[in-house]
Amino acid sequence: MKKWLALLLVLMLGASLLQGCKKEEAGTETETTEGSSETQESTSADASSDEPSSEEEVITFGPEDYSYGLLDNGFMDGVTALEHIDVPDFSEVKLDGSGIEPNPEEIESQVTGFLSMFASQNTERAIESGDRVNIDYSGSMDGVVFDGGTAQDQMVTAGTNDFIDDFLYQIIGHKPGETMDVEVTFPDPYQNNPDFAGKDAVFVVTINYISETPELTDGWVQENLDTIQQYFGTSKIDSAEGLRTFIHDYFYDMNVEEVLYRYLTENIKAKEIPEAVYNISRKMTDISLYNSYGVLADEFVEMGGATEEELEEALNADATMFLLYQAIAEKEGWESVTEADFSEVTGSEDNQKVIDQFGKGYIAKYVLYSRAEDYIKGKVQLENTEK
Repeated sequence: MKKWLALLLVLMLGASLLQGCKKEEAGTETETTEGSSETQESTSADASSDEPSSEEEVITFGPEDYSYGLLDNGFMDGVTALEHIDVPDFSEVKLDGSGIEPNPEEIESQVTGFLSMFASQNTERAIESGDRVNIDYSGSMDGVVFDGGTAQDQMVTAGTNDFIDDFLYQIIGHKPGETMDVEVTFPDPYQNNPDFAGKDAVFVVTINYISETPELTDGWVQENLDTIQQYFGTSKIDSAEGLRTFIHDYFYDMNVEEVLYRYLTENIKAKEIPEAVYNISRKMTDISLYNSYGVLADEFVEMGGATEEELEEALNADATMFLLYQAIAEKEGWESVTEADFSEVTGSEDNQKVIDQFGKGYIAKYVLYSRAEDYIKGKVQLENTEK
């Protein structure tokens, strides 16, 4: 199952290099949450460093970058992959498929996350336990406002222990538009700020609104059908069960692909990696890193995000997969990519806008790689799993 969203993620290039190296996102937690004072101090610095200064060069990537070294059919220019890598008989491969079936709780969490995009703001009723509520607050001790205790537009869950003491229990029963005092006592000891340990504080809290997520029903799906189908890039979703099935199958396929990718990277080796293929891997990794972190591969290494050896290992692993997927395409005779193939990947009948942004080669490569992955999945035997 391939989604248009995947295009924007620049494959999964350099996955081994990027894993665990993500930057902290600027947060909005304050002293009222456990561990928050340190978070607030560190994320303020991170946020300022994320934005390039006016003197820094901002790189933009065009279709000539995304489709670097690629022909319009997705093949690598001047490369015959079968000369550099062998395609094994995948029908003889047996892999452990335990754990591939998505957890039902995870599926429901994904459903809830999607439904939250359609949440409405209720300003009429009183807050109940479990409600998602938007609040402003400012904390003080002995009438003096303290640093890190003020925030606006914070989404909290009433009746939970996410904030210190019983902060989020005290807002239950109050209505949007109210301003109230929440009295709390900091725990003792309090690791985040020992000076606050055991002390009383008062937070002036303004309740802005209750966020209400719609219930997933067939009727709701039909009312929002165009938006849902456009978001997921499929016309197959037309009911509540259809949406759950789509999300289940998406994560099932993703888990299968993770198992296969792990097997391929650990067991498939190229006879040699041509310079042209290595250069494509390097270009794609630069794009992926820059789009994610604002740095190119060499800068990523200089920053300590990876060692030179780790970078080379990631580049060679990606290049090997490029060769394998193209070798399968060569072996199976997949030398043409149609407009309909493009539409399946982009989720659009009009592909020109996407082509103008990424180039034909880049999109065609996705078509070929999708076919190759389906080819492998159709032959490999996954044991100890049910679907």
